[in-house]
Amino acid sequence: MEHRYIIIIALFVLVFAGIASCEDIQTETNTDETINLSNNNIELSAKSDSITITSEGAYWWIDHVLSNNEYFAPKLTDIKNSEYHVDGDWFSVKKEGMRTLTIKVKKNTTPYNRKMRISIQSGTHTEQVLINQQGKE
Repeated sequence: MEHRYIIIIALFVLVFAGIASCEDIQTETNTDETINLSNNNIELSAKSDSITITSEGAYWWIDHVLSNNEYFAPKLTDIKNSEYHVDGDWFSVKKEGMRTLTIKVKKNTTPYNRKMRISIQSGTHTEQVLINQQGKE
């Protein structure tokens, strides 16, 4: 009978320890998922142009860029300063430092608008930057 109480108490302690350790793991892996971009819908003329966007959060990265149904993956240029860049035939997107995104576009010599979607990610949170460059008149 006494043996049964010892086993029950031991099981209770193991279950409690397992639950407590799971809570510690969850709080340790929580990340600050704040991005809060200063602008996420940008209209540009057909001229060559550049724009700088800032963020409230610092721990984010360029996940990908979509342009004309083409997927562009970022390249890490400076791991120490968390700098990434993506280059396409008519654009360049670069994360400079912890809170700055710079977008450069070449002159649009076609009569058609050019569109791009930049996906920014922090943890499980994602924000999009939509770029529309007008066609030449």
